[in-house]
Amino acid sequence: MNILDTLRTYSNIQKRDTWALSGAQTITTTTKMYNKGVLYKLVYPSASLNGALILCLDTFSSSTLLTWLTAILLDEDSGYISFSDKIITPYFSLILTPAKRAAIDATPVNESFVPYANPQYSVIISDEEIDQILLEVGVPFIELEELEFTKGQIIDNMIKPALLDYFKWFPKIRTEVYPMATTVFDLQVPEDSFGAQRVFVAQGSANPGATNAPANPLLRYLDEAIYSSALGLNNSRRGFIGRNNRGTLGNSFAVMSMDRAVRQGITNYAQRISFRTEIHPETGKKHIYGYSLKTGVLTVAWATTSNNWSDVDFRRLNEARQLATSKVLRAIGMLRSQAKSDIPGTVDYDSFISRADTLEENVLQVWKEYTKVSIVRS
Repeated sequence: MNILDTLRTYSNIQKRDTWALSGAQTITTTTKMYNKGVLYKLVYPSASLNGALILCLDTFSSSTLLTWLTAILLDEDSGYISFSDKIITPYFSLILTPAKRAAIDATPVNESFVPYANPQYSVIISDEEIDQILLEVGVPFIELEELEFTKGQIIDNMIKPALLDYFKWFPKIRTEVYPMATTVFDLQVPEDSFGAQRVFVAQGSANPGATNAPANPLLRYLDEAIYSSALGLNNSRRGFIGRNNRGTLGNSFAVMSMDRAVRQGITNYAQRISFRTEIHPETGKKHIYGYSLKTGVLTVAWATTSNNWSDVDFRRLNEARQLATSKVLRAIGMLRSQAKSDIPGTVDYDSFISRADTLEENVLQVWKEYTKVSIVRS
């Protein structure tokens, strides 16, 4: 969010405090140099905007004084200012009218307020990435500020949807485990997740304290596959009894492994696991409900998204840029094509929309093919 967008989200008092705490800069009858991003108070007697708070949108200097006596406000909501013939100046935007600023003069400045503290966009993305996404609409030949949409609007309404589309096809996976002492489970989907990519049960004890067995699946493998063969198969803790080559009870790895293979085969044959995602009727939160005929440690691979553009896989980065570009082209093309096409000199922006359709179709086709899977069940 740029300075102008940030200021527009502030209350009138916060706008005044921003001016006071950022140097209390003023525009007077002798001012000839204006710095980009600085919030000024106009101190210009007899001017209609005298006392207003005005933001400098771009660095401006002139050997002659600006005629603030002729400056007028065209639209308060947009902050448009004109010096002559109702032509909007590209250098200044009104932030607070003289009347609204005077109404809060008696309110003391909040010195603990920090202007522009941590301005946040909905997506963490570098300016270099934005420039590449906007290349087909003319940036940087055209300044971003000259586009119909602000930087914040482009990020929130065009780049963010493209990023969410990417994670729909290539979600970030975060695996978490949950003890499962019964055959059913009910888990709330985490806030940063849109569902479960995979749910399965790893054999092991769900309550290691009760059975003196390890709950971690890796430790269970170590316990059963390694220790059981090393310490003897007639260990009551493991429950395996085999016969040696002489036909008597003893430690036989071959017998133990065959016995375990049969047991595991029966377990796998009878194994069933299913889950579904629903909205909880009381909390309104998304839950996954399911069951498994095999108990152990429930492992859930949560499918998550991210608001950081850097989380896009490098191999898919160019495709994600193209998808974001398509959304920008479509938004700007649809907006500009609202002008009557029969007016002489009007530019036809249908090429923006057709180019957007082509980019989006190509990217989604690649992603659909890449994520296609085949499943064979016996």
